[in-house]
Amino acid sequence: MALEMRVRRFLERNRLIMPGDSVAVGLSGGKDSVCLLALLRELAPEMGFSLRAVHVHHGLRESADRDEA
Repeated sequence: MALEMRVRRFLERNRLIMPGDSVAVGLSGGKDSVCLLALLRELAPEMGFSLRAVHVHHGLRESADRDEA
């Protein structure tokens, strides 16, 4: 099963995101947060929620300053 479908089923089963919700993703630029944002971006129109990305600078990676810029 595709990852997108697995995420959607998990969100629906646990009632984590409902139609009309506003979701903010903390985006550091790392692979995990970029993947989460991409998945939610695909799901937002069909699940009926709005999506925003909020940059979070943890200062943990050498590329953090470049990601922020």
